Amino acid sequence: PRVAALEAEAKQRAGWARAKTLDADGRAAEALVEAKRAAAEGPDNAELAAWIARTSSSLEAATTLAERKRRFAEASARADAEPDPASALVLWEAALQLADTELDRLHAGERIRALTRQMQDSDRARLYDAAIQEGDAAVAAQDFDRAEKRFRDALALRDGDAVATARLKDLAVQRARRDLADATARLESARNAKDWPGLQRAAEQILAVRPEDPGALTALAEAKQRQFSITPVEKGNRVEVVLDAANGVKLEFVTLKPVQITIFDGAGVSKRVKITKEFAIMTTEVTQEQWNSILGGNRSHFPGARHPVDSVTWYDVQDFLWKLNERLDGWTAALPTDAQWQYACRGGGKGEKYGFGDDETMLGEHAWMSENSQGMAHDVGLKKPNGLGLFDMHGNAWEWCWDAYVELGEIRETTDPAESVWGKDRLLHGGGSNASPADCRTAFRTRNQPHGVLWEYGFRPILVKGEDPAPHVLKQSFDLGRGVSITFRRVRAGTSPIGAGDERHMVTLTKDFWVQTTETTQAQWEAVMGKREFASRGADKPVESVSWDDAVEFAKKLSSRCRIRAGLPTEAEWEVACRGMTDMTWSIGDGAARVDEIAWTVVNAKGSQPVGRLRPNLLGLYDMSGNVWEWVADWHEPWTADPVTDPVGPRTGTERIIRGGCFTDNRELAASGYRMKASPGARQLNIGFRVVLR
Repeated sequence: PRVAALEAEAKQRAGWARAKTLDADGRAAEALVEAKRAAAEGPDNAELAAWIARTSSSLEAATTLAERKRRFAEASARADAEPDPASALVLWEAALQLADTELDRLHAGERIRALTRQMQDSDRARLYDAAIQEGDAAVAAQDFDRAEKRFRDALALRDGDAVATARLKDLAVQRARRDLADATARLESARNAKDWPGLQRAAEQILAVRPEDPGALTALAEAKQRQFSITPVEKGNRVEVVLDAANGVKLEFVTLKPVQITIFDGAGVSKRVKITKEFAIMTTEVTQEQWNSILGGNRSHFPGARHPVDSVTWYDVQDFLWKLNERLDGWTAALPTDAQWQYACRGGGKGEKYGFGDDETMLGEHAWMSENSQGMAHDVGLKKPNGLGLFDMHGNAWEWCWDAYVELGEIRETTDPAESVWGKDRLLHGGGSNASPADCRTAFRTRNQPHGVLWEYGFRPILVKGEDPAPHVLKQSFDLGRGVSITFRRVRAGTSPIGAGDERHMVTLTKDFWVQTTETTQAQWEAVMGKREFASRGADKPVESVSWDDAVEFAKKLSSRCRIRAGLPTEAEWEVACRGMTDMTWSIGDGAARVDEIAWTVVNAKGSQPVGRLRPNLLGLYDMSGNVWEWVADWHEPWTADPVTDPVGPRTGTERIIRGGCFTDNRELAASGYRMKASPGARQLNIGFRVVLR
């Protein structure tokens, strides 16, 4: 047994030795098998058992490392082959878990960082593309706030990005265009509704986009003026207009009903006339404090707050009335006609010499005149009134009337007579503080040039219901359908100066005619002629880019449609209408400083403007100066200084006359007497027209 035990131990050692040799050769698995066989065939050997355990553990570790190495290699290969960055990132993160060497970990980590950067760029690109697309969709839906947010998101993802920056710039333009269109619509709506605060807000919004927009500037001025608007208050047969409540400045009127009366002149001529419209006449002459409340100052010869304003021309009075009318709501102030003044003075149309009767000895109780005034004006309302409660109808100040001076026997009309002809002189009534009793008679009529001024000249206005810039000038309108109409004012026959410089001469027109109150608008054109494209679009803007023949064709179709005789005005008719009963360079005066009140020129406009926005002339005609040139009927030829009657121009020619100036020219070309010519076939964006009725 002892020998057998020694042999077994020797055999075990030999087997262990072989195992160690195999292990040294890197054949650990075979070594482990050999060692386990040796352990089984020999006695218990703690050292061999420990070696087997160590070798087994090492072999297991070596086997796991190899597998992980293999799996890492496979994961790396799959990750490198994956085209989708997101999927590749997942594979590399899994491979990192298998990396046991520092080199493998560094390799996997670098790939993960690269893919992370790539993934961030990809995500940013995806988010950027989405922001641009959503912004474009919001623009299409007119959701500009949403669009701006998304374009700014895109810009945040790509700092300084040209596409997002361009989108924001385009958006600003579109937003401004939309806001401008909305504000323009609100402006028109507010003006029509007489919502003056709303008009101001809309005008200010337009000016925020276009700081020099002439239409918005005009609307803003109108809104500010109108917010101080005055609504006359009717109390029985009285009408009260409060100008300055804080200082107690107001105008008081007495209402007169329609009537048929006889009017007279100082030579005993009489005429039976009919006044068909109710009007209210001021109870006193306009005082200096009342004048100052509207115009801010006066040049009266006899200063005094309650004295009648004096030393005013007929044109000065028109300025006062225009400014007053800008503030009046629902009423129009004007000078009385001869018939209206005599009706009021006589206390309701009676035939007495004075408003209180025929007894001249009582005149001193009713009038400041040569016999009691000490040659000076006095406070209004100190003398006795007439039967209607009107003070100072006799004396204190001569009172301008509307009419051109025409001898009473030559007045043709007997219904609402108003001599709106151009005349050298205008009519005055009532006598002044230096007038004789005879000159203070109701029938006494005197005259002076409209720009004439004497220290005794004053006035008292009337009020009529409605807002009409020329209530004494007849008008007629024709319906063109679709809410569009065309309106004309009558221009009376008479003699007037026309032309300028060496071409200035007198013209006599023997027949009345009617002039379109505005330049023909695009809405009027399309109602008559059908659709047409214009360079500057707007229903209430003047037509432009029309030839002379186009304008003539419009007149023909209008005539047929409305059964009227419409045509282009002759050059003489056009200028007489433009002057509007004045003999000045422009209908507003001789100085260029005030031309902007009546005309759109290069000074105050950057394109054609809606018609009827500026001050009309005294006939109620708008834009006779400025906005667009206007075709007239005549061929061009030089004028001479010889007087003419009903001229129609030469029979033939190569160029037609255009008149009035336009938004591309200076103020001087908008003068009433300035002549210009153009080829009749020209279709220019600054040429339009208006028609007349005969």
